[in-house]
Amino acid sequence: MGGRTGVRTVDEALLVAREVAGMSDSLRLAGIEAFEGIFPGSPAEAEVGVEALMKQVSEVARRCDAEQLFGGESVV
Repeated sequence: MGGRTGVRTVDEALLVAREVAGMSDSLRLAGIEAFEGIFPGSPAEAEVGVEALMKQVSEVARRCDAEQLFGGESVV
């Protein structure tokens, strides 16, 4: 959707995180990344979009932490 790769929902992100966490020791979940680039519309509309995206990213991070999916000493 939107000509980009990656996941678009909290549930999709958690599926990926769980898969990574369940893999061998050669792969670990080190953090959460998000990029939307350009939000269409006015600055006020863009602000609404950014706020919604950051809420999603925060929710993914909180749930990954709660499920102890992050590997390593720090989270990016």
